[in-house]
Amino acid sequence: MLDIKQDLDCQKTALLVMDHQEILINNYVPNKDEYLANLSNVLEETRRNDIQIIYVRVGFRKNYPEVSEHNIIFSSVRNGGRFSLNDAGSAIPSIIAPLEDDQVVLKHRVSAFEGTELQLLLRSQDISTIILAGITTSGVVLSTVRQAADLDYKIFVLEDYCFDGDAEVQKVLLEKILPMQAKVIESKSYLEIFNES
Repeated sequence: MLDIKQDLDCQKTALLVMDHQEILINNYVPNKDEYLANLSNVLEETRRNDIQIIYVRVGFRKNYPEVSEHNIIFSSVRNGGRFSLNDAGSAIPSIIAPLEDDQVVLKHRVSAFEGTELQLLLRSQDISTIILAGITTSGVVLSTVRQAADLDYKIFVLEDYCFDGDAEVQKVLLEKILPMQAKVIESKSYLEIFNES
C-alpha cells in the first residue's frame, strides 16, 4: 500500500479544497456534475473519519483594494470584475459547500498560505499533513505545494481533483514537478485507507 497509510494521522490531517468556485469549475472541469458528485462523496468520507476540511477561496472587497498594479494575474481579475465577494461566479457550488465544522479561508493571492490565516488554523490544530485538491494545478496547487514544503508539511496531492487548462502542463506538474515535494495519488488510494482501518 502507499506511504499515505503510515503517514496519515486523521487528527493531524486536513483536506484543503482550493479554489473550487463556480467560475473556475465551469472553465476547467469536464463533466462537472459527475466531478462534483464524486468530490461530495470524498468530502463526506473525509468528515466521517474526523479529518478537518478547509476550503480556500479567492475573493476581493469592493474596488479590489487587495490588488497591486504589479500583480499581473490579479490585475487581470480586477479589470474583468471577477471574484468579488458577492459575485455568483465566486461561490462554492452547493453540492460541495462547507458544513458547520468546516473552515473557510479567504485568499487574495495564488498560494493558499500567502496573506491568509491558513497556517494559523493548521498550527493551532496541530495539523502536520495536508491533502490538496485544487483548480488550477499550475496556480493554487503548485504555489501551495511549494510554500507548504518550505513550511515542513507532509503533502499529498489528489491528482484526479486537480485541473489545468493545458494538458501538457498538467502532465508535467503531476508527474515531474509536484512529486519532488509532495506525494501525488488518486483519490481512490486516499479513500482505501479508511476501508482498511
